[in-house]
Amino acid sequence: MNPAAAVAMVMLMSFSITLNPDGSGKAVVEITCSPGPAVPGQANVAPEVANAQRILGMFGKVDAWSDISCSALPDGRLTFKGTVYGKNAATLGGPGRTTWTKDAKGDMILGFSFDGYPGSSIPRPQVLTDADLAAQVAAFKAAYLKRKNNAEMDTLKIKYSYKVPGTVAESNGLAKQADGTLLWAFDGAKGLKAQDLLVSDERYLRDAILSGFSPVSDRGDQVFVEKVFGAKGPWMARVTGEMKPQFDFDAEVKAAKEAFPKMMEKLGLPAEAAAKQP
Repeated sequence: MNPAAAVAMVMLMSFSITLNPDGSGKAVVEITCSPGPAVPGQANVAPEVANAQRILGMFGKVDAWSDISCSALPDGRLTFKGTVYGKNAATLGGPGRTTWTKDAKGDMILGFSFDGYPGSSIPRPQVLTDADLAAQVAAFKAAYLKRKNNAEMDTLKIKYSYKVPGTVAESNGLAKQADGTLLWAFDGAKGLKAQDLLVSDERYLRDAILSGFSPVSDRGDQVFVEKVFGAKGPWMARVTGEMKPQFDFDAEVKAAKEAFPKMMEKLGLPAEAAAKQP
């Protein structure tokens, strides 16, 4: 599992998402990461600016960006902050996918997944001899140890918070906070410890392999998903009651688009990049 692969080596990632009843929304995005690989043709571009370009590209098609800032810290880490707007909630979360749909009762369902987790939990059973199963368990342990020694997930922290219209009636995998927001959080150090415990559990490894899952990585392995992320899938919340817009989407997008060229110029991006508004 490598949910940090989207932009260089991500260390901190935070998305504070506000949704309107129609599914439009905005997200305040904050990312701290190590410098990424050099980009051809950008030798004279400051690392923090090149990093901002990579992050903007990670989102693809959105309605607007505003309040973008970026910097290089004394220790070499790069920071990015900005607000992204989208008519569709699915465009707001980068590697995290948000869905906002109506159920048969007329309630709204907020759905969330990260890097494809949690996935389909349909087992793919296989029949193995005891010797073959033992060999696969041993091979997996050796591969895991090698992979773990090269991992940097222990520095990773990710947070998604949601401010939703209406009242949260129930949720799974999204914790309701005192201020009414919903929170999904991942701590890489804790996740690695959970993975280590699973790898030391022979019964878990045998059951996962016999079920056709790749241990401690398969998106459909709900035992793994629960241990590492805190809850089995699906991660969701049901929102009920009266729902009113939480902000004026059209007005804020219009203002963001008008300010976009000067904001990009101030960041030091090339003129042709500044002209490419969302």
